[in-house]
Amino acid sequence: MMMKFAKIYEAAVFQLEHRHYGPAEFSPMKTQTTLDLKLLTIDQAIADVREFIRQMNEKYFNGTKTYWVTFAGSYSVNWFT
Repeated sequence: MMMKFAKIYEAAVFQLEHRHYGPAEFSPMKTQTTLDLKLLTIDQAIADVREFIRQMNEKYFNGTKTYWVTFAGSYSVNWFT
């Protein structure tokens, strides 16, 4: 459904994965030590999304007012409710 809306509104689409989930080759977290897992918090995950948005705005939409809509599943859906 979100891809349908993206096409209609000519929107950019990004798919994010939590830094501690998904295939290791795509993750900045190459190890899962106790020290690494200190970043496994909701606050850090939200900060990661905020930083991602900042970087994408700078790279693709510099100087343009942008609106972001998030779609989520699993526990991440609760970050924004």
